[in-house]
Amino acid sequence: MKIIKAEINKFGCLKNKVIDFTDGLNTLIEDNGSGKTTTASFIKAMLFGMDTVRATSKKENKIPDREHYCPFGETSFGGTLTIEVNNETYRIEKTFDIKSETKDKTKVFDSKGNEVLKGVNLGEHFFGIDRESFERTAFISSTDLDVNRTDSIKKKLYGIVEGTEENLSYET
Repeated sequence: MKIIKAEINKFGCLKNKVIDFTDGLNTLIEDNGSGKTTTASFIKAMLFGMDTVRATSKKENKIPDREHYCPFGETSFGGTLTIEVNNETYRIEKTFDIKSETKDKTKVFDSKGNEVLKGVNLGEHFFGIDRESFERTAFISSTDLDVNRTDSIKKKLYGIVEGTEENLSYET
């Protein structure tokens, strides 16, 4: 499976944005606040739906994705995602309702324009994995990253930067 194009009508801070993907690994390199994480969340929502869970305590302070990504003053939001699976192209059109997934509208079209796949979990159908597995493999959120260093790495890096490591030679 590969993602060919994302057309984001309204989703979080993104409006009328089109992203064409190429074969292989695609990386979004943009300024902070430009919508990289929002784009990744859009793709996940198009395939697996939106999180509607509220925080269980004030300490968690979790806003459901549905509220988080609905643009201010709107009651619905979404776009289209074009994917290729087993040499067949599909276009997913989805509109999310701010309050309830039962009011979401999803249509999937094949390359001939025929509507297909009503009432199925698209992510599981196309990927063969559930949402949690997708989040742990194909989707890396900035909140999932954990950057740590050990004392030995710190010592090596400090030695390289300060030029104090006599036994190591580095070419520039």
